[in-house]
Amino acid sequence: MIISKRSVIFILGTVFFIYLAIMMLYTYLPQYLKFIGTESPIITLTMTFAMSTFFIFPPLLGRYSDKIQNRIYFIFIGPIGMLITLALLLFTTNIIIINILLFIFGFFTSFITIYLTLFSELVQNDKKWISY
Repeated sequence: MIISKRSVIFILGTVFFIYLAIMMLYTYLPQYLKFIGTESPIITLTMTFAMSTFFIFPPLLGRYSDKIQNRIYFIFIGPIGMLITLALLLFTTNIIIINILLFIFGFFTSFITIYLTLFSELVQNDKKWISY
């Protein structure tokens, strides 16, 4: 079941730009934490905590997504939650609140992995859309 080339490009573009935003956050977050006066060991713990959400939440959300069989909710909830969380991160300097927001951000980031699942379901084994 291949849908239009436009849909495939939209999904891939969405994945690219969302992961670009995620990597930009995790690249500049240590510099921001240092700017607000956070000590180096706390910065390391914060980054480890934030990155651990990348492998904690996707299996849980994948199981739940398979259970309800409707990924459209996840596709809309993820980016909206990420935007709200990023907006809140802009206005805080408290390290505890930053950690809580990063945990929530990681949760909503896990919703985005469903885009990759959706893409693989759309293209299946058609060599036209797969690079190998």
